[in-house]
Amino acid sequence: MTASFSAFSIDLCKRCGDKLEWKRKEPGSMSVLSQLRNNYLLTNINGTEATQSILSTLREIAPDIDRYEKEIERISGLLAELKHEYAQLKRFSDEYRALVAPVRKLPAELLSEVLAFHCSALSNKIGEDSPTPAIEFSQTCSFWRMVALSQSRFWSKLCVDVAAPIEKLGWINELLRRSGNYPLTLAIHSSPENSSVHSPHCVSYAPTENRFLSMILSHSDRWAEVRVRDPLNFGPFSTKSYPMLEYLEVQAPDRLSAHAGMQWSFLTTIPGPLPRSVTMPKLHTLTMSDKGNINRHQVLATLACLPSLESLTIEGLGVASALSVMETKLPRRLSHISFKIDNTNFFSTNDPVRTIRTDIPSLSVCFDVEEGTQHWPSRDRDVAIFFRHLDAPQLTSLDISIAFPSSLKLEDSVGMWPHTSFLKALSRCSPCLQSLSLSGITICLEDIPELLEALPVLTRLSVTQWPVKNGPSMLLLFLSLSVQQRLLLPQLTELILEVSGRESLEGEMVAKMIRSRSRSSDAVTNGRAARLEKLVVRVSVGERDAPVFWNTTVLDGTVLEIGYEG
Repeated sequence: MTASFSAFSIDLCKRCGDKLEWKRKEPGSMSVLSQLRNNYLLTNINGTEATQSILSTLREIAPDIDRYEKEIERISGLLAELKHEYAQLKRFSDEYRALVAPVRKLPAELLSEVLAFHCSALSNKIGEDSPTPAIEFSQTCSFWRMVALSQSRFWSKLCVDVAAPIEKLGWINELLRRSGNYPLTLAIHSSPENSSVHSPHCVSYAPTENRFLSMILSHSDRWAEVRVRDPLNFGPFSTKSYPMLEYLEVQAPDRLSAHAGMQWSFLTTIPGPLPRSVTMPKLHTLTMSDKGNINRHQVLATLACLPSLESLTIEGLGVASALSVMETKLPRRLSHISFKIDNTNFFSTNDPVRTIRTDIPSLSVCFDVEEGTQHWPSRDRDVAIFFRHLDAPQLTSLDISIAFPSSLKLEDSVGMWPHTSFLKALSRCSPCLQSLSLSGITICLEDIPELLEALPVLTRLSVTQWPVKNGPSMLLLFLSLSVQQRLLLPQLTELILEVSGRESLEGEMVAKMIRSRSRSSDAVTNGRAARLEKLVVRVSVGERDAPVFWNTTVLDGTVLEIGYEG
């Protein structure tokens, strides 16, 4: 076994020319790896000579290995020293640069607003390992920490997982202490991944979870905005008063469907010795979601205990219950009601069929269509019944939508909308109705004139998710037609159209509607949208006509505000 040698060198320094030279040993015709793979063994015949050759080669290689090790150690030491010096100089530079940084010149008042923006929403999250924004902010420097600790509002927004490890209990107490007497914004939930007691049949809190709730409820007099998601029960909540609570949102889990109305009962439970009191005197916004059959009587009893209520949202009501809510004596300040009508709560033959009159000024109704088109017949009936019995002469804003499941194509719903009852309901609301929003509504093209003529004071019209192909373009064409005697929509100032799916929108239709606003010599406009000031068109990505009507509008020099949202 023989090896050949080749001389090599590496330039260590280009300035002084220092080099590291050595001889590389190269085996003969048969490489060492090949011999190892072939299980080559030294025999008695060639063993002595081969062994001596190998040992001689190893002795010649050893000094070069030592030189390599020493040179690598020397260069590594130099590199480590360079890195250390670089880090020192970089830190020194950063510190000096920080001395003249503009942010250091911010007064405490302005820095407080920066921190408030940084800590916006429910930022102090309990149950997560990541530090809160307020903590991160306060760790910057002593001045920033002083600013963070000086104002209680930075520590008053909490997202609390009551199923978090017990070690988090002390952190909750510290945040509540730092929040002082500032009103609290809370998001309360019990995550299944942390809770050991969650099951489809579990309707009670574990002892650890009760300790979390007790800690938070001890500050119920400071609750201002609260969102409760998937509560196991409302027993702990019904023992307190909430004098500062202004916003409440409760989303009940599916497992409580057998205990429907539980969340409403805690709103009307009166703590203390008095026979009757108001536990939430300042509550102005209430949102309740329940997959079970909501008891309308509990809803009505709740409304009687909320004198300051201005906005009410209920998800899970049936049609009859929704009408009954509007029929009752509502809080004097209540100005907006929003329903999401569940198609599992069908209208029964025993429900009232009389006309329901209400003085509510703003109404939003969403008809929820769940998976499976077999629900459409009952949903079609519910929609017709709702509008047939609705009489709202003081209504100024109406928002109607249908929430389609992903399995149902919008075009499959064409012809299912009860036009007659809807148009008659609009005629009863026409004297005051100023804003109309339709989403997923299949208004037939021939019904457009009757629909718009019934709304003489309409100022805002929004049409989204129109199942009819070319529906938005036909609406624009209708608005651009000349009117000799009078304008159908003389007060319309804002028009919102959303184009997606099968719908299409030709740029020329937009331009034609805009040009119809031009005035003739007698200063009388010849279009139906004489006072239109704002046009918002939302088109899906790739809608090729979008740039066309944008450029056309600009060239026409109109004063319309057009928003293109791709």
